[in-house]
Amino acid sequence: MIRYVLPMYPFIHILAATSAGHLDRTWKRVLFGILLLWYAVGTLSQYPHFISYANELAGARAGRYRLFSDSNIDWGQAVPDVVRFVKEARLVSLQFSYFGRDDVAGYRLVSSQPFGSYKFDDICAFKTIGDSSREPEAVLISVSNWYYCGYYQSPRFYEKNIQTVIGDSVLVF
Repeated sequence: MIRYVLPMYPFIHILAATSAGHLDRTWKRVLFGILLLWYAVGTLSQYPHFISYANELAGARAGRYRLFSDSNIDWGQAVPDVVRFVKEARLVSLQFSYFGRDDVAGYRLVSSQPFGSYKFDDICAFKTIGDSSREPEAVLISVSNWYYCGYYQSPRFYEKNIQTVIGDSVLVF
């Protein structure tokens, strides 16, 4: 899709520059100030998830997984947010299909299996975090795995069953 839009950029810039030349000095300053403020607020509001940043015109942060996947939104950067979620929700056991290569044990999440494999089956597999003898209280799936591993096609993991989105890139079921 983007390859169709990119060739238009030079023409958009020429049009914008020509149009700006017709504005008086006061309007230029006001317009520049508004655009600069929009840029600053939009960027800073994304903190600390700059990897998954998309312009506000793309929609709400929690719904951007509908538009983007893989490296456009998910590099496995949400593990600290997952830790915070697990702690706040007081989860004892959960299943996690994680796209990243980090070992979550470094974040004090005890897993039944190590993370970090490059094999398709290992990447897509659910690993139990916490007490493996208990029934999982939640299922977490990285956005990339949701698409890449085909979980979005499973009735259990349909979009309507998503309870929340952690760190812009982990879906909670």
